[in-house]
Amino acid sequence: MGMTSSGKTSFSFSFARYLLQHTAVESVHIISADSRQVYEDIPILSGADVPEGFSLTQRQDFDDPVYVASDSRICLHLSGVLGFDEQWSLGLFQKKCHKIIATTLTSKSFVMIVGGTGLYHSKISTPSPDLRVPPNPNVRSRAERLSLAELQAWAARSDAGSFSRLNNSDRNNPRRLVRVIERSLGNWSGDSSSDQPHFDHYGIGLQTDIFNLEKLCQARVKERIQSGVIPEVARLLDQPISDSLGSTIGFADIALHLEGAFTQDQLITRWTAQELQYAKRQRTWLKKYPPDDWLAPFEEEAFPTLYARCA
Repeated sequence: MGMTSSGKTSFSFSFARYLLQHTAVESVHIISADSRQVYEDIPILSGADVPEGFSLTQRQDFDDPVYVASDSRICLHLSGVLGFDEQWSLGLFQKKCHKIIATTLTSKSFVMIVGGTGLYHSKISTPSPDLRVPPNPNVRSRAERLSLAELQAWAARSDAGSFSRLNNSDRNNPRRLVRVIERSLGNWSGDSSSDQPHFDHYGIGLQTDIFNLEKLCQARVKERIQSGVIPEVARLLDQPISDSLGSTIGFADIALHLEGAFTQDQLITRWTAQELQYAKRQRTWLKKYPPDDWLAPFEEEAFPTLYARCA
């Protein structure tokens, strides 16, 4: 785990290759813990960064397509598997993640969960049955017609306790408020906490140069523009995209740029500011829920010790 631009993807594949070359591990399965990289239509916008030589394959042992290395020894899961109109949630991630782990975790395989969505990491080892409450179309249809204040009032009436525990950011996030309301109505999917597996895991945090964070975010934005993110978004503007995809950082600003609302330089400035804000939220999360180990992004000399601790 780590803040944006900390090199999580590069680190994970470097560690995977080390494990295959220097330990008894015969296969490595990397699970993407990113709420946007799961979409196949926005690999540039989401920063999926799938290494060269990997091909998307539908294997019989997994429900979703998997990116597989040329030698079949490294697999990347939950990256680029959803269409633009499909919804994604923490509950779906947890369910799929548990199934992948149960299928792959053996004495000769190694599983890594990699991504910047801290809540996804936290729920792997602390299963929560209320995540399995499915979306309620009636609630969501009504919520679209309400102001933020009205939605807050509805959530507070539905579950005063849960609403009072929301932080300021979540109280101003319509999606979080809708989930409070949906959970208060129940409609469980049938999974109980006793049915859900518990996995011990070892958390690795990658350090980021905080003083250069703005430069790192801006460089990342410029790289995505050069890689073709603007036409990538343009292809989706007339499609019935999901709420999750549409709320990806940068998507709305690119859409406005395509409408002529501002220049590309202004797009870079606005998008960089949003990435910086997100990175700061990630930093706050990591302070509250620190990993077991902090490493520099390419501290490869630590790999032997790291493997010993994980194993």
